[in-house]
Amino acid sequence: VCGYVTKNKYCLKDHYDRLHSTRDQECDICKMKMTKLQLRDHLRKRHIEEVCQQCGVTVKNLKKHIKTMHVPDEEKPYPCPQCSRGFVSKKCLEAHIMNVHTKTRPYKCRYGCEFAYNDSSNRNQHEKKKHGGLYKN
Repeated sequence: VCGYVTKNKYCLKDHYDRLHSTRDQECDICKMKMTKLQLRDHLRKRHIEEVCQQCGVTVKNLKKHIKTMHVPDEEKPYPCPQCSRGFVSKKCLEAHIMNVHTKTRPYKCRYGCEFAYNDSSNRNQHEKKKHGGLYKN
């Protein structure tokens, strides 16, 4: 279909299921349509909760929880250059630097009031609550 080549028929089937099969599967919980392989991952990441054996907390994404909460900071791939914290992604590191070290608030209210936020979702919530809806230009 696309020229993808592999020596392993299972990898080829996985590739096909992820990228080329029709979105004929529906999540029984949220009704999203996706491929069969995507549905398996979707259920595991979005709807099935698991209990962490290390700390007892219930989470939707156990793998992410373990990487974030139980891997020592010095073993994480993105160390903060200003303190000893480590992060599992560049995005998490950047958010940490903005929130802890620079304390920047780049997401200003688009209605012109004095409020500003460190992420767009907080700004959007403010606009909905205080101004009745998201700003439209």
